[in-house]
Amino acid sequence: KVMLCLNAPELGEQFLFDNVAEHCPDCVFQEQLAPPAVFNEAEAGKGLKVLIFTYLPNAG
Repeated sequence: KVMLCLNAPELGEQFLFDNVAEHCPDCVFQEQLAPPAVFNEAEAGKGLKVLIFTYLPNAG
């Protein structure tokens, strides 16, 4: 399992998906975790992003 976290308001989840596809195509998306309440978003879509992938060699 691979957990990717991004806390850059100017970047969305697609930034993570694009980088995984380019740099580690053997990772397969599993789920997105909701951030804890302490990371409450001031602006929708601008908060902490947490994505879980599974590494499956030769999947890509």
